[in-house]
Amino acid sequence: MVLRLRQLASTQVKAITPKNVKAASYSYTKIKVTWDKIEGVDGYKVYRATSKNGKYSLVRTTTSANTLSYINTGRTAGKTYYYKVRGYKKIGKTTYHTKYSAVTSAY
Repeated sequence: MVLRLRQLASTQVKAITPKNVKAASYSYTKIKVTWDKIEGVDGYKVYRATSKNGKYSLVRTTTSANTLSYINTGRTAGKTYYYKVRGYKKIGKTTYHTKYSAVTSAY
């Protein structure tokens, strides 16, 4: 499913929630985070924490709506990482964000 934001107002951008966000072990020291495309956004922001309810830090900002994954390198083997994603769209000089996705994790 592709969500469309091309002609939406800022309040509509804020109402969108990214879907199908998943994290999976990609290699011994990497985790791959993927999500569904939201058509019309300018990119996505990926956040990571070391506990589900912990403090999330921005780890990647994409500059394309076509970038639908992020590979987190340098992780500690045997540790669980938690991720959430949100899209962003610039309208004029202001950047509007979608809601955060549901939290996903990988070990």
